[in-house]
Amino acid sequence: MPLYQSSVLQKYLDHQDEAVIKAAYQEYTAYFHDPKRQAQIRALKEEQFQEGFLGELKKQKVKLSL
Repeated sequence: MPLYQSSVLQKYLDHQDEAVIKAAYQEYTAYFHDPKRQAQIRALKEEQFQEGFLGELKKQKVKLSL
């Protein structure tokens, strides 16, 4: 069973301003479809993951060795 009825969704979508949606989408694509920015986002997420992972290991007092 869907979360919302089709008629409710259609009514909501019919009341949206297309110009606002297009402007927001253009802003989104200009920002997120840049390959350099995508690489920065991926690198940032990886660093955040590593910091969180190592922080959890420190809390558990696990030592890493090679």
